[in-house]
Amino acid sequence: MPKFLDYHHSLPLMSPDAVQGMISEIQAGVPEKAEVTQWNIFVGMTGQAWCLSEAPDTIAVVDAHDRVGFIQDPENVVEVSQLV
Repeated sequence: MPKFLDYHHSLPLMSPDAVQGMISEIQAGVPEKAEVTQWNIFVGMTGQAWCLSEAPDTIAVVDAHDRVGFIQDPENVVEVSQLV
């Protein structure tokens, strides 16, 4: 399945419990309804973030983000491949 990296200029505020729930789901490899599996989230020191996920296509990534309140523009989602 293709992998995607998406960019968030800033993240919405989340409670510690919500953050822990997201971390637990990612660590467990729980797929989202649209067959999107989050692999990792990278957070910049000034609040931006990048999500690495596996999904059928860009729209599935956007839809998965929308369902959890992280509105995402398809222009910020890029299909990637791992070189190393």
